[in-house]
Formats: sequence, C-alpha cells, structure tokens
Amino acid sequence: MRSTLKKTSFYLVLGFLPLASNFLLAPLFTRFLTPVEYGLIALASLFQNYLNVVIDLGLKGSFSRYYFRYFKRPRIVKSLLSTVILFTLGVAAVIFVFFFFFGDWIFGLVFKNKLFTFDQYGQFVCVLALTALLNSVILTYYRNEENLKKYAIVSLGTFFMMMIGAIIGVVVYQYGAQGNIVGKTAGGVLVVSIFLIGFFFRNGFRFEVRLVKPLLLYGLPLIPFGLLNITINNLDRFFIERYFDLSVLGQYNIAFLISTIPFILLNSFQSSVNPGVIKLLETSKGENKAANYREINSNFRIMLLFMCVVLWSMLTFSGLFIMFYVGEEYRSIIGYLPILMLAFIPMIYQNMYGILLFYHYESKLLPWLSIATLVSAIALNVVLIPVIGIYGVALAVLGKNLLFAYSTYWVVKKRGYYEPEIFHLGKYQWLSVALAAAAVLALALVHLFPSYYQYATLAAGGLAGVFIFALFKGEFLQVTAFVRSKLRF
Repeated sequence: MRSTLKKTSFYLVLGFLPLASNFLLAPLFTRFLTPVEYGLIALASLFQNYLNVVIDLGLKGSFSRYYFRYFKRPRIVKSLLSTVILFTLGVAAVIFVFFFFFGDWIFGLVFKNKLFTFDQYGQFVCVLALTALLNSVILTYYRNEENLKKYAIVSLGTFFMMMIGAIIGVVVYQYGAQGNIVGKTAGGVLVVSIFLIGFFFRNGFRFEVRLVKPLLLYGLPLIPFGLLNITINNLDRFFIERYFDLSVLGQYNIAFLISTIPFILLNSFQSSVNPGVIKLLETSKGENKAANYREINSNFRIMLLFMCVVLWSMLTFSGLFIMFYVGEEYRSIIGYLPILMLAFIPMIYQNMYGILLFYHYESKLLPWLSIATLVSAIALNVVLIPVIGIYGVALAVLGKNLLFAYSTYWVVKKRGYYEPEIFHLGKYQWLSVALAAAAVLALALVHLFPSYYQYATLAAGGLAGVFIFALFKGEFLQVTAFVRSKLRF
C-alpha cells in the first residue's frame, strides 16, 4: 500500500486542481452570482460536456491506449501526440463553423429558456471545450511519461490561470455568468498555447495518416458511449431545466458541484493509477500474473478506501459546510445533498469494472450499457419528479448509477474478464454499507430537524466514522505514518 500511495499521491493532487476550480470559486461566486446566473453556468457546462465528446472523437482514450504499445519508441509517441493534437484542432474548427450558422437555432430547440444563446455564451464555450480537451491530452502524455515536473507545470498553470481569469471576469468586471466563462477560457488558452508552441517548435508538425486509422477504430466506438454517458450524467439538469426554472437549476448546480468533488477525485485517482493498471495487465503473463493481479487489487482497495473516506468526510461535515460555504439563497440544497453523495458509491465500482472493458478493446459494449441506463434514468425522472419534485431528481441519479454499475459488472462476468484475484475486496466492501447507512440517517435527521441540519449530518457521519475507524484502524495508522514521513522529508 505504501508504494502505491507514494506513486500516486502527487499525480492525484495535481490532477485534482484544474478540475476543482469551480468548487473552490463557489464561496466567492455564490455571493456575486444569482441562482439564475449559476443556472446559465450549468447550461454552459452541459454544452461543454457534449462538445468534449464530439471534438474528441475518442482520440484521447485512443492516445492513452496506444501510447503503451509504442512507449519504447519515443519518435512514434511524439508523432502520435502531434497527430492527435492536429486532428483535434481540425475537428474543432469544423464544429465551430457548424454552430456559427446553426447554434442559436439548436439552442432554442434544446433549451426551454431564451437567455442561453450561442452568440452570447456558446461561442466561448466552444473554445473552452477545445482548450480543456487539449489540456487533458497534454496531461495524459506527461502522466504516461511519468514526467512529474512538466505535469505539475501544466496542471498548476491551468489551475491558477483559469481561477484568475474567472475572478477577473466575475468580480472585477462584473460580467456575471459570461465573465466566468470568458475568464476561464482566456486562462486555459494561455497555458495550452504555450505548450503547443514549445512542442511543435521542438518536434515540428507531424501528421501521420497511418496512425489516424487505428486511433479512430479504437476511439469512434467511444463517441456514442461518451454522448450517452454525458446524457446520463447530466440528465438531472435536463429535467430541472424543463420542469423547474433557472433559479432552481442554479441552486441544484451548487449541490451537483459539491457532490461531484468525489468524481473529480476519482478521475484524478484514475489518471494516476489506471496507466499502471493497464501496464500490469499487459505484462500479466506466466509467473508475473499472480503478483500483477495482487498489485492491481491493492490499487483498487486503496481507491475504494480513499474515495469512501472522502465521501464520509463530505457527508459528515456537509451541514457545517453548507452553512459557511454558500450564500443563503443556496442553503436549501442540504435537503437532498446526502442522496447525491450516496449516488456516487456505485460509480466507484463501475469505474473498477469498466477498466477491463477498455483493456480488452470492448468499447463497443459500452453504448449498450449506457442506453439501458439512460432509458431507466428517464423513466425514474418522469415518475418521481411529479410526485416528490426536486428530491425525485436526486433519487433518479442514485437509481441510474446503481443500474450502470451492476450492468457493467454483469457484462465483465459474462465476457469472462472477471478475475477474483483482482476484485476480491474483503472487508473493504463494508465501507459502502456504512456510508449508505450514514446517508440515509443523515437524510432522515435533516428532515426531522431542519433547523439543526449541521448537527444532523455530524451525528450520522460520526456513527459511521466510529465503525470505519474500528474496521480499518491498521490502514489508517499506516497512512498516517506515510504522511508523517513525507512531512519530515
């Protein structure tokens, strides 16, 4: 465990920062932006998520996968990276031209409100999406190269420049939601441009047509999966925009923002761990197999322990957090926030099982899993929202995550990829049970004693914390010793 923590901790922290800027800015922005403006930011984020998938064409995932096929041949790797970047820029240009002519018509068709237009918001989101995608490819490259110094420069540079840009746009110029989007775009463009200039100056422009075909063959099946996955993960905001108004959407967006901190951390954890897992699977032959499987299992156990401790901390202190973190207009979200936190637990398992489908080139199965999940999620929202309102949206999120995790597990077992040595989690499974019980108790106490919601979450989390600490006392002492040794260093 100690060696894995040492290997991943730096990449975990650095990978988290660029993604966490929205969360860190919320205490300031909820006092400068109205819920309606936060609703517009939610729609911008929704549009950006779709653009990321369409512009990407699955090439980021393809690049990461084929990197490990050619990682011993640096010249091919650099050609691979150059080809991905140039192809992505070309695709982005075509998509921007399309939306330039048809963007406002499409926005009017998709969204109920008339404030979110392509002319005022969409064109900046297009640039922001391209910048975020290229930044992700760059970080993937440096992570796979295990070049911590350059990874840190890009990660920290993106974090600070996007934060500064957003603050200037919202606080200094007071341009509201548009200021937030334009400021982040400017900061991201600056960092990515510096990398591109340096990379192409040293390596020249290399566009290898022979590399495009295998990249697309692997990546294109990821597009329907990506689009479906984005729809599944953002279906709650679609329904809120349709059933409620921008003010409710803005409040929910803050709850969504808080509840996705574990998702951001999981993505960061995967960015630091998954390349190593893929490499271990690639070399799991003969006498190496048992040792490699044990190391993969160790990675999964650490991920589950880490993510559950994060979720426990967030659930326990969510009441106090809401009281001090957000403006008064946003504090009613504590009523359904425990449900959104509980909904994250199945995603941990789905990500563990899903890596085997990517490794075995079974990306074509993912869209079918997504379709089944999407249909179920739509049905849950349609049935629950008219009955219990905004709480129905949160419960639908929990239901669809449970279904997605189970269906991924079922497919992995059906295809014969399930290896007990990899997925035997032992007592770590009790973490999920303890968190589920704590979330249900917190939800009940918040509604029984709404004036004391901060103490309700503390009580529920405290009970779960006693159980978790008793079960994992040895592991916590080991992690504490590791942190102490780093601090002394």
